[in-house]
Amino acid sequence: MPTQKRKQRILYVDQTAALGGGELALLSLIKQLDRSRFEPIVILFQDGPFVEKLQGLCEVHVVLLDASVQEFRKDAIGIRSVLNFEKLKISLAYVGNLVRTIRRLRPDIIHTNSLKADLLGGLAAKLLRIPLIWHVRDRIADDYLPPRTVKVFRRLCRIVPKYIIANSQSTLETLFLPPGKPFRVISSGFDVERFRDLGSQQPSLLETMRAGRTVNIGIVGRISPWKGQEVFALAMAEVRKEFPGIKGPIIGAALFGEQEFEAKLHDIVHNLALDDVIQFKGFQNDVAAAIAQLHILIHASVIPEPLGQVIAQGMAAGKPVVATRGGGASEIVQDGVTGLLVPAKDYVALAEAILSLLRDPEEAEKMALRGQQTAMENFAEASIARKVEAVYDTMLKTDN
Repeated sequence: MPTQKRKQRILYVDQTAALGGGELALLSLIKQLDRSRFEPIVILFQDGPFVEKLQGLCEVHVVLLDASVQEFRKDAIGIRSVLNFEKLKISLAYVGNLVRTIRRLRPDIIHTNSLKADLLGGLAAKLLRIPLIWHVRDRIADDYLPPRTVKVFRRLCRIVPKYIIANSQSTLETLFLPPGKPFRVISSGFDVERFRDLGSQQPSLLETMRAGRTVNIGIVGRISPWKGQEVFALAMAEVRKEFPGIKGPIIGAALFGEQEFEAKLHDIVHNLALDDVIQFKGFQNDVAAAIAQLHILIHASVIPEPLGQVIAQGMAAGKPVVATRGGGASEIVQDGVTGLLVPAKDYVALAEAILSLLRDPEEAEKMALRGQQTAMENFAEASIARKVEAVYDTMLKTDN
């Protein structure tokens, strides 16, 4: 009998155990990975909900990172952070712990999934001489990160990882990779069929308006100054003048120390007399079910998104979408065809786009159906997993 080929061990490294967009994308990838060829393992720098999601799917190891470094935000990567002796000492000791853990796990490839994991996991991979992928899910640009951080990360992109995966063309272009550096643009996948099926179980915008029922116009994502919930609230104040019966659920919660902004947002809503319109739904474990309840999905980020996966999720659910122009959003939405794009920070333009959908729900439904087809074709998680596996094959081939 022929000898069975050994599975290739892929070690994923992520800094957080919170369920952010990058973590949900990684969860989707691990679920779809071809288990006849690849064996996934995960190292996280903290314990939390993501650990529970991964259990039963793969081997999970929590290598705790000291809170003083764990809470160090991605926008603090730079010369000052490097020169902070105490944090540097803690970080180097942590890399030592990672090296010992990784050596025991014996992976064939290390695939890091966040900026902090890129740095700490990347150093461990280099010390162990294990092929390394950086999965870059953040735009490395001055409008997204401090200039010092941008400069350091772009330089490290050239020398630390063997291969780079960017979640959008917009993200890739911010890296300024040198000629010959291996890369591939691969969007984040999700269960498009589930979003479609749950969305189809709810009345559409057209059906809801014909029946005279309440229209839900919602924004989905963590509550953060750059996610644009304030712009959304200002736009909803304008929309309500013409359509007083609308509701505006804000789906998501503050993460990474942004609770102060969430409190400010509550004050803004109150001052706009929108307490009967804006509903703070908090974190939703089932995003597909939450989006299914909407009739229009809003994306209002004030700076370009690296990807904007929630836009694609809304499209897959058959919802008309209005999104901020730029970044990954402009790659997902064809303006006027599969959705509407508006300038960042412009609540008047956002309000007018929403009003155009409410005034012509028949055209909005046609746009939503075209958007749904686009999402189904480009974000199916099995297809995304095959693209990532092709990167693994390329790396393993060149490493032999």
